[in-house]
Amino acid sequence: MKRIPKPLPPATAAQWTAEARKLRQHVLEDIASHGWPKEWVDSTPHFEQTGVIETPHGYRLRKFRYEIVPGAYSTAILYEPETITGRIPAILNLVGHDPLGNLVEYEQKRCINLAKQGMLALSLGWPGFGELDPADK
Repeated sequence: MKRIPKPLPPATAAQWTAEARKLRQHVLEDIASHGWPKEWVDSTPHFEQTGVIETPHGYRLRKFRYEIVPGAYSTAILYEPETITGRIPAILNLVGHDPLGNLVEYEQKRCINLAKQGMLALSLGWPGFGELDPADK
């Protein structure tokens, strides 16, 4: 720890902005996307709604298929309040690789609870789990 130089905080708003831009670019290019094909990194996301499940309980579910990278697809479920006015909070649910995928009860209960409290809750399906499990096909 003694060999690591202490970072100096930027003195002005312009310095903060420049430093933030530099750090964001470093994290995206040198860490998050390191080693990925450029066509994957630069590809536009594609989402397709495949269905809507209406409920009488103050929320609905929107089912999606989306392209993770060109040619590789997964699923997602968006839990949303029955009525949306203006801007509302949104939560991305990344719960791990449960073999049941989006069917796991605790995931559904959490997302339903969030939607009933007025938030959007997006639950991503993981390839090889739940409805995407090749053993179930």
